Amino acid sequence: MAQTQSNSTKVRRPKGMGRLFEISKGTWEYQQKITDPTTKKVHHLHRIFQAKSQAAAEGLAFKAREDFFKSDPMNPVLDSVFSEWLTQIDKNGASFRHVKESARIYSSKWQEDLGHMKVRDIRVAHITKAIAKESGDVETTTVRKWLAALRAPLQYAFEQEYIDSNPARRYKLGKSTGADVNPISKEEGRLVIEKIQEKDPIVAEACRMLRMTGMRRGEVIALRWSDMHLTGKHPYVDVNGSVWQLGKQLGRKDTKTKAGMRSIPLSSQAVVHWKEWRKRYDELAKSNNLTVPDSGYIFSHDVGSHPVRPDRLTVMVTQASKQLQEEGLVNRHVTPHMWRHAVATNLLKTWDVKAVSSLLGHASSKMTLDVYGAPIVDPQKMAEDLDKLDED
Repeated sequence: MAQTQSNSTKVRRPKGMGRLFEISKGTWEYQQKITDPTTKKVHHLHRIFQAKSQAAAEGLAFKAREDFFKSDPMNPVLDSVFSEWLTQIDKNGASFRHVKESARIYSSKWQEDLGHMKVRDIRVAHITKAIAKESGDVETTTVRKWLAALRAPLQYAFEQEYIDSNPARRYKLGKSTGADVNPISKEEGRLVIEKIQEKDPIVAEACRMLRMTGMRRGEVIALRWSDMHLTGKHPYVDVNGSVWQLGKQLGRKDTKTKAGMRSIPLSSQAVVHWKEWRKRYDELAKSNNLTVPDSGYIFSHDVGSHPVRPDRLTVMVTQASKQLQEEGLVNRHVTPHMWRHAVATNLLKTWDVKAVSSLLGHASSKMTLDVYGAPIVDPQKMAEDLDKLDED
């Protein structure tokens, strides 16, 4: 900038009106520092525009300054702050999925109710009202996603000294509890998989893996044949990644937490099943003059080159669930994550919480108890155990 200014003509302006430079013939640069009297934060107004004369340039500079004050830079609207924050995290290397998903949640959930509001005017009550307007029951995990998409840009506003505190951080959601846990029953799972088997055997096999291991949807889809260890005294499957989908784009990432990198034991029945599945998979590849590489995806429609799309799995489970409801065989909506709930709640009846936490890939056993603790309580058994203590 120093070199540019040395080759340009500086125009003297009244104090407080900034500086105006003609960078080259017809191109002008305008700069001004504005200090917020309340926060003492310094804002830099910087504009470059085309003008044929100095008088025209001064007119454009005055309009830029006027527009800047009209926009209230010390107290911008939430839409403006969100745009600034999104641009910032994109420049800092945030993943494509994080940027797009944040934008999607913000536009669908917060923009209508809060986007037009000045950030200093946003209160916890406004956030509560926006969440409460949703019809029907909303799962805690969904509300957490909504809050994450709001909390981050408001934290950016706090760091920029637009606001004194972040109202989204003061919103009390409460701990996630077993009330949100909705495990699928053995019969429901069997019917859903059989229904999917008729249309897409590969997606049906992915659902069987969900049922047998309690893995997350993206973790199952990310499995490669090299992750399956079907020989030896203790067969197991390695979990070391996850596949995500945003629109038509697919990506692979690390597991949700460091604890997500884990090995899950396979029963003898599961080993027999997956050996048979590999045999059929090899035969399918051979009929197309192909071979299945160890690096190939286990659940794939093109012999391992690309994984099944995560959204396809969810859609097929939803469609199967809907058809079964219409047939009167299932009385509720079923999702892929309900298999994970079923594995967790069933294992916690007999296994130590740390062992179950390790299998699920939770960051801590406390999280396992917070999420799955409530459904495992058997009032009758607890009463009997209390009686025994009384006898002792």
